[in-house]
Amino acid sequence: MENNEELNQALRGIAQGMAEATAKHQKEVDYWWNALSQEDRERAFYAVSQRIHTADLKEQRSFRGSIYGVFGFGPEMYGRAMDCGYLDVHNAIVDGNNLTEMTEAKKLEVIKDGVVTSWSDVETLSLRSTDGKLTIKINKGNNYV
Repeated sequence: MENNEELNQALRGIAQGMAEATAKHQKEVDYWWNALSQEDRERAFYAVSQRIHTADLKEQRSFRGSIYGVFGFGPEMYGRAMDCGYLDVHNAIVDGNNLTEMTEAKKLEVIKDGVVTSWSDVETLSLRSTDGKLTIKINKGNNYV
């Protein structure tokens, strides 16, 4: 039992050290950003936005593929990319693309216990969340199914 407590304490120490390093890095990056000229901030914004667009929309790369292949970083940037929120941005873009593709479908299938119910006359497909995100309603045409 004592070994578990020592391990937990060591893990908490590591987590705290990582959080402190991330906060320190964030302050350094903010200082760097604020010290840039307007033109350099615009260029940095353009360069990063263009690479996100290429990686996540045009080429539809994985998170790792985006960091390594499009941005040209090595594994040392994997954690930093997560720390700054790029993983969340990447996943939101991918999820949004998947949702757009789903709403353009012309056939809807519902599978329950191996039984497939299919509608192939779908003109428009829209999804909405109801009752606190507990239910998804699927609209095929003008009626919710």
